[in-house]
Amino acid sequence: MKLNTSKHVIQIFNNSYTYLKNEKSFNDRKHKAKWDKNISSKIGYVENQTLFISENDVRFLPISGNSIFLIDQNTSQKKEDGYYAVSDILSSNCLWEILRFKQKETIEIHLVWEYFQLGYPQRESFKLSNLEINKPIEIKINGKRDGTGSSRGERVFIEKNYIIVYLGEILAIERIGDENFPTLKKIPKHRKLINLLKNIR
Repeated sequence: MKLNTSKHVIQIFNNSYTYLKNEKSFNDRKHKAKWDKNISSKIGYVENQTLFISENDVRFLPISGNSIFLIDQNTSQKKEDGYYAVSDILSSNCLWEILRFKQKETIEIHLVWEYFQLGYPQRESFKLSNLEINKPIEIKINGKRDGTGSSRGERVFIEKNYIIVYLGEILAIERIGDENFPTLKKIPKHRKLINLLKNIR
């Protein structure tokens, strides 16, 4: 299916997790923080300015915006399937978790603090980076939330870990049979790291 106008495609790999006080030592939770070399994915991929999706994938929504996000979990630790998100980063600001995507001369990523997503300490909102085609960016940031609703509520520690890859603009979307649909995506080895981790007690 040819598109009337081109659309941006942004791949997000998500390896975010929470942990309790008994895992504050990194050695106790390093299995959670580790990226796989490859992840199993049923979400689409881009080749020759075409987004390929499975012919059996009913999750793909009609496209109204100018941008498509392919969101995959680091599946050795997560049981959730990946999913699509559609937005218009030209006429509006697209917010996903704690990241806001804006299109100006280039596509920009901004940090937006939100308590439920990240907890304390509160962070200032600011621009993290520009996105360039096939130049992956890794973002690490952490926080904590205190237990609520009970005096026995435990403090929860949060670590967000994303890898974001701008795959460029597409001119078409094609559905292909599952027998020809690749199921593995490689996690990029070479990536720019934005490390916002703090020593949180």
